[in-house]
Amino acid sequence: MTLGNGSVFPYTEASDTILNTSATPCRGKARLPRSRIRHLSMLDREKLIEAFDNFRKKLIRLGAVFIVLTAVGYWQAPLIAAILQRPSELPLVYYAPAEAFLTNLKLGVFAAVFIMTPVIFYVIWNSFAFYVTPYSRRYATPVVLAASFLFLGGAYLCYALVLPFGLNFLVGFGGDVAEPQLSVERYFSFVLVMCLAFGVFFELPLCMLMLGKAGLVNARMLSRYRRYAILVIVTVAAIITPTTDAYTLALMAGPLVILYEVSIVLVRLFGKEAER
Repeated sequence: MTLGNGSVFPYTEASDTILNTSATPCRGKARLPRSRIRHLSMLDREKLIEAFDNFRKKLIRLGAVFIVLTAVGYWQAPLIAAILQRPSELPLVYYAPAEAFLTNLKLGVFAAVFIMTPVIFYVIWNSFAFYVTPYSRRYATPVVLAASFLFLGGAYLCYALVLPFGLNFLVGFGGDVAEPQLSVERYFSFVLVMCLAFGVFFELPLCMLMLGKAGLVNARMLSRYRRYAILVIVTVAAIITPTTDAYTLALMAGPLVILYEVSIVLVRLFGKEAER
């Protein structure tokens, strides 16, 4: 919600009550005394702390489910490994006694995260949606479905398109002077990090849209800071990318820049300013 002095506060029932009962008209607009604004900010801060505490408790409850799913994923690690090995036709080797065990455990965690994706997004929405809309329950299903689709779609795009080209390009550099052999741990770490990163980064349009609906950002602001956003995108992609080559960096940063432009269009069409 936007106050008469231009300040933006998330929606809560308490803040709505203060606005309706305590605002006094001034030159045709409702304005709040400074004491009321400080009280409103304190209410929102307490509400946010309570939301984080509830979110922590829900994650602890999900911990048992996560452990069970990780065990199931570890049991099915050979099948998961065979699927993730398809982007590369090279044989995998391991160089340490515990490397195969730790890799299978990592694959189990990976499987558990992907299976629990809709539940995780629902918990996040249910805990913090009051900052976006007072009708959080009404929009829970479409938002969770959209978030899950974007996450899984980004991971699949990385698996089906980015990884085959990226791996063949990188491995092809040393093919003339040496026979390439990929370590089990390094290969699956590369694949898992890339897939998870693409899944998370594909949430950018939805996150920006939610911030736009809350009135925290607008299309003009996103357009004005585009160059800084691109700099941040490239920096984050460079940090997350397991390798140091520019090709893999471009494979990750390029789609992110496109998603940022899509976010600007979505905020312009469906943000808080568009509703006015």
